[in-house]
Amino acid sequence: MTDPAPKPPIADIRPHLLQSPHGERIDPYYWLRDDERRDPEVLAYLQAENAYFEAEFSTAKPLENTLFDEIVARLKQDDASVPYRKNGFWYYTRFEVGKEHPIFARRADLGGGGESPEEILLDANQLSAGHDYYQIGSLAVSPNSRMLAFCEDIVGRREYRLRFKDLSTGLIDPVAIERVEADLAWANDNCQLFYVEKDPETLLGISVKKHRLGTDPAADRLVFGQTDLSFYTNVSKSKSERYIFIQMESTVASEWRYADADDPALEFKVFLAHERDHEYQIEHLQDRFIVRSNWRAKNFRLMQAPIGANSDRDTWGELVPHDEATFLEDFKRSGFYLDDLVLVPVNKLASRERSRLRWGSVSKLADRLKDYRPEAIVILMRAIEPMVLEAMRLAGISYEPYCTPHPAFGNWNRFHIAMTEITDSLPVIGGNIWKDITA
Repeated sequence: MTDPAPKPPIADIRPHLLQSPHGERIDPYYWLRDDERRDPEVLAYLQAENAYFEAEFSTAKPLENTLFDEIVARLKQDDASVPYRKNGFWYYTRFEVGKEHPIFARRADLGGGGESPEEILLDANQLSAGHDYYQIGSLAVSPNSRMLAFCEDIVGRREYRLRFKDLSTGLIDPVAIERVEADLAWANDNCQLFYVEKDPETLLGISVKKHRLGTDPAADRLVFGQTDLSFYTNVSKSKSERYIFIQMESTVASEWRYADADDPALEFKVFLAHERDHEYQIEHLQDRFIVRSNWRAKNFRLMQAPIGANSDRDTWGELVPHDEATFLEDFKRSGFYLDDLVLVPVNKLASRERSRLRWGSVSKLADRLKDYRPEAIVILMRAIEPMVLEAMRLAGISYEPYCTPHPAFGNWNRFHIAMTEITDSLPVIGGNIWKDITA
């Protein structure tokens, strides 16, 4: 005699009136909402659902195990990321055979090809002990490389808690800041950290706060409070580490704020107030911000804005024009510096005037190259190759530059192919960032 087929649990119908600006409605299953996951009645119902699923699919369990084993067999279990260099250390992530979680580590850069002992920043396998779920969402090392801030999720809702580790002693502070986003940004004083606190009901990041090491998190100062819940709110730091950003992004609008990471006051300024149908992102470079914007450019274009006058779009200059046939997905976030020989628009000038301005800018480009210390240089226009070569000579750079077609004017595919070939030929330093941002 065969066992009877499992019967699914039936949730009770309990009408609940919900009111909103758009009218009233009845939700018969509102009682199943349990944001804290502690209601015994709700948990019992979910357990019954899980038991029904296990019984219904019990015959498929051998196939499930076979598929899982096949997937695992195709994974490199001792995989590791390509190291990247920052502030005198090489940082990387690695896995160990038979372990589920990553190990975050670094080695001091000794120079000359020597290898220093590994320093484990976090071993998620150890931290996950005793938890049914564990994930490290992000980690950020202080500018002086002595403190580590990291966000961990132990419930599986991306409801992270922020913790701190002293890298000189290896001790993790027992005090944690609960319910945050996985976004972190250190001020350059090595003492203050910016993070985003979530709303306890919607789990949207709404409050940007500033924590000072050694103080009670309850006293953390509110830096920015989001009042429009159609926006997501994040914090980050510029690639140059000069500025801290607060980003607001909705489906159809953006707004960024910035503060000098060296300024003790850490006062944020609005880059450009949000307006419907204008989306943009910014990055810092020298005395300006690089802006990806769809202002009068449905496929986006790349602009530059002088710091301090950035809210006036009349001061913006165009770097990569709008292309009706090509969507500008992203621009340099890491790995590549984007620069101009001449820092003012020259496309409308006569040929002789363009040449005069370009040659007059060579010495300033040489100074910037000394600051950048680039591993390779890619010239996007043949016309400026003689000027860039002279700037390289003045900067003491002896290797040969690469030259590609300019990505505008229908040359994107040729440019993409050329950049892929170039990066494939370079030494691996932090991975092929070009492929990452154009995939």
